[in-house]
Amino acid sequence: MNLKFVAAMLAVLLVLTPAAAQTQPNHKPYRVSASGQKIFIRTDKPIRNLMVWSGSGHRILEQKNINLTNYQLTPPRGEKYFFVMLQLADGKVYTEKIGVLR
Repeated sequence: MNLKFVAAMLAVLLVLTPAAAQTQPNHKPYRVSASGQKIFIRTDKPIRNLMVWSGSGHRILEQKNINLTNYQLTPPRGEKYFFVMLQLADGKVYTEKIGVLR
């Protein structure tokens, strides 16, 4: 490999690294977690609408106008993965896949 090429690539990386380090990752205004057989949802802004599907595609929850920042549900047994779609009070919609221990 050409030594000048390697030196040039190293210089480019050194210049770009501080700029990349200063950018902040996207902050999710919610957190979805599972503990045992329960799913917990915590948000910075109130939840407007919530839908949850099983890994096999069955809708297990659809609730509108919740207006809470903490929500807990116990999904039916037999599924290991669930998909959560929540809409916050600001109108933004987020989706997340979560695994539940059985």
